[in-house]
This record gives sequence, structure tokens and C-alpha cells, in this order.
Amino acid sequence: MRVLVDHSGYELLNIGDIAMLQACVSRLKKLWPDAAIAVYTESPERLAQYCPGVAAVGPTVLGRRGVSAAPLSLQLAAEQAWKMFLPLVARGRRRCSAAESDSARILGAVRQADLVVSSGGGFINDVFWVHAAGVLGVLAAAQRLGKPTAMFGQGIGPLTHPVLTRLVARTMPRLLVVGVREAIGSVPLLVARGVPRQRIDVTGDDALLLAARPQRPPPGDAIGLNIRVAAYSGVDEHAARRAVIVVSEAAKRRGVPALVLPVSRYTGASDLESIRASGTGGEDGAAAYEFADLQSPQELVERAALCRVVVTGSYHAAVFALAAGVPAVCVTNSGYYDHKFEGLAALFPGGCHIVRHGEEFERDLSKAIDFAWDTGETDRDAVHAAALAQVAKGEKLYARFKTLAGAAAVECSSDNPDVSRPR
Repeated sequence: MRVLVDHSGYELLNIGDIAMLQACVSRLKKLWPDAAIAVYTESPERLAQYCPGVAAVGPTVLGRRGVSAAPLSLQLAAEQAWKMFLPLVARGRRRCSAAESDSARILGAVRQADLVVSSGGGFINDVFWVHAAGVLGVLAAAQRLGKPTAMFGQGIGPLTHPVLTRLVARTMPRLLVVGVREAIGSVPLLVARGVPRQRIDVTGDDALLLAARPQRPPPGDAIGLNIRVAAYSGVDEHAARRAVIVVSEAAKRRGVPALVLPVSRYTGASDLESIRASGTGGEDGAAAYEFADLQSPQELVERAALCRVVVTGSYHAAVFALAAGVPAVCVTNSGYYDHKFEGLAALFPGGCHIVRHGEEFERDLSKAIDFAWDTGETDRDAVHAAALAQVAKGEKLYARFKTLAGAAAVECSSDNPDVSRPR
């Protein structure tokens, strides 16, 4: 059995992306203990660190002689374009060339795989449409070759980009199962583009598998903070500083520390560096903050559990908080994050408090922190129980995929004896 996994963060510099990939690999190994699992990545070293025993599938265009002198952004775009057009070169029964049979590159990996899946991510949307097009291209190529395909833990939308909309309508209805993070936005968008409703399951975020412990930890005595300064978040340095000042003041009023909960570790989009650059809310505020460069989902699990409330501009900092029964105050200034946080709030009633940047931002954020801080034990138990329920739904969906993949492979192999089937 050979399984190929495409995913949301090829450099493995985002703790949320890492957690979703680890959850997917763990569940696949549980279902197929003897499977050889391969993962597309731009960092084989980090893949070995986070998913030991998994084979790395490297880029085809990125860094190649003849294009290595081009700007990195252009190389990355060319790599995704190659993946987008894989269905055009992967079809047919002809024998693979030496290059195509190379399992260390994406086309060969697709050809040799028995199953092709995408682990969790928030990239099927207008903001990250280039990345989404590449992932959908890999899945479409697998479908051309008769391979069972699935996507898990997906956040869908906003979805208006014409190229991506067509790719979604062409590829996603042919998936055996589609696991989505939330129901409010994702389900209607997929149904409108031809995905049968019975193939869609709302399972929450796959990272919950790692973040949600069987027993809820007792509330901590800290305020967690994450700020995402990026074009897609709509939060700039000035907006970040406003949030940092409010959190600093809230922590000082209570005499508790503010714990920084970084998720993104990308150069130029580092949550840790964004908060450092925003100051700490005053000359005597520095002592209230505790900085740590978290490098793994396990570290984020432990740090989020030390908080009584988490203020975050990052989706996964909220997910890790909610998994521990810790209410999240979600700061947004873009339609992209509105979409993500509204869906999260629907899955965790009473656990998410959304605050948008505006003229009354400081007042609204302070009130939301006060309200979340006072959340009672019963409500915290309910938030934690919601996380465990979503983990169970994710387990069931993976198990259903195994059943459907086996049936689909038997049917496909009976029509085409050249197509290998899962064992």
C-alpha cells in the first residue's frame, strides 16, 4: 500500500499546518499499518523531524537548473503551475518514463500511489488560490489514473476566483469523501459546485486530534496572545500594537502573565517577531510578557493549556485553546478571517468571541477578554467536549474513506487490470 499526501504548508514553518499533517499521517498509519506514506514537501529535513518514517516527495521545478536564478516567488508559482497541469500528462495506460516513475517527484509519486489524499488546510479560497490549484491538480491527476482520492480537515472559501472555482467543480465532486472544518461557509460552497452532500462531513480541524486531551486541564492563570501581521489578515503593525496594548493592560490588571502563542514561523510573517515589534504596551509592560519560539504542536498544546483566555489573530491558536476548553477572543480585519472565525464559533458555542478592528476596537477587545476570563467551568467543559466530538467525527470519516477506497479500487481494477488497488 502506497499513500501520497499533499497538504497546506510545504516548508513546515506553521505549527497549525504541521499539526494537521501529523494528524493525517497518524490516522493513515492507524488504518493501514503497513502503508508506505509519502508527503510532498520543500523541506525533507523538517518532514523527517515532524513525521519520521515518511518519505519526502520533492519539488519538480523549484531549484532546478535553468530556473534557480529566477526569483523565488516565480519558482514557487511555476511549481504550482506544474502540479496544476499534472492531469494532462498523467493520463493514459502507457508505460512511465524514467522521470515519471521517480517517486521522489510528484508525477512519479502520483503514478506509484494507491491512494492520494490532501490533509487539512485553509487554502481552498481566493487568497491562496495558486496553492489550492496545485493541490487540486495532484488530486485530479490521481483521479485520471483511477486512484481513490480524499480531502480532510478543509476550510473552504471565500471562493470566487474563476480558475479555482472551475478546478473545485471539476475535481472535488470526484473525491470519495470531503472533511470540512465547519458547516456555515464550506458546505454550501461545495454543494453549489457539485460536491454531493452525502460525501461531505463536518469534522472540525484535524489538529484537534493532537490538541484535545481526554481530560480537560484546569484553567490556567495567563492570557495567551497571538497576532498575525500579514496582507491576508488585514492586520498591520499599527493594528497589532493596539491589540498588544489591550492584552498587556488586561494582564497587568489581573497580575498575570501574557503568554505569546506563535503559530507562523515564516520569515516576514513570524507571529513571534510581529508581537516583539509591536512592543508590550508600556515601559513597565515588558515583564508581563513571556516569549517562546514554539516549534512543535506539542509545545503549543502545553502553552495554550496554561491560559485562562487566548486572544488571537491566528486560526490555529484559537483551535489549540478551544481544545483545552480555553475560550478564544478572535481578532479579525479581513473577510478571509471573518469566514474562518465565524465557522469556528459555530462549532464551539460560547467558546469564540469575535472582535473586529474598528474605531471601538480597544473597548470591544477589553470587554471580550473580561467576558471570556469569567467563563464558568460548565461552559469550559462544553467547549472541551465539542473538541472531543469533532475528533471522533474525524476518526469516523477516515474509517469511511478506507471502506470506500477499497470498494472503489476493486471496481476500478476489474475495469482496468493495470491499475493497482489498495491492499
